[in-house]
Amino acid sequence: MIYLIKGIDAVLSVYDNGVQLAFTRQPHAVIFFPISSLIYCASLRFSIIENDQTKSAAIVDWRFMPLDIIINNENKHPPLFCVSVKRTQILQGDECHCFITKNTNAAIALVETITQVYANFQPEITCLKSPIFYQVKN
Repeated sequence: MIYLIKGIDAVLSVYDNGVQLAFTRQPHAVIFFPISSLIYCASLRFSIIENDQTKSAAIVDWRFMPLDIIINNENKHPPLFCVSVKRTQILQGDECHCFITKNTNAAIALVETITQVYANFQPEITCLKSPIFYQVKN
């Protein structure tokens, strides 16, 4: 059985108070995630790990590994940027978004930038903790 998954081209913009997601096919419709809703973000890559722990058989394992600790540069799987946010309105719960980035540096830069924004966030400011859906002018 073969599964085909088609991605949606999007543009992520990081601001001093959150992350904005705009889809390239509908650039007028955007989603804004306030930085106060951030749960976790990471730069990852699907990796196959081979450990020869015994002389008789090699153990092969697979997992998502952080990009900053991957040693094997021959990995053919694309770098990913993942972010989890909290929703407190309409449908409460957590949501996770995963993006394939053009290169490793872009995924790591997104994590570093969002980490810096989150570190500078002033918790005494009252902000929504749910995504904001809105339209912008063409």
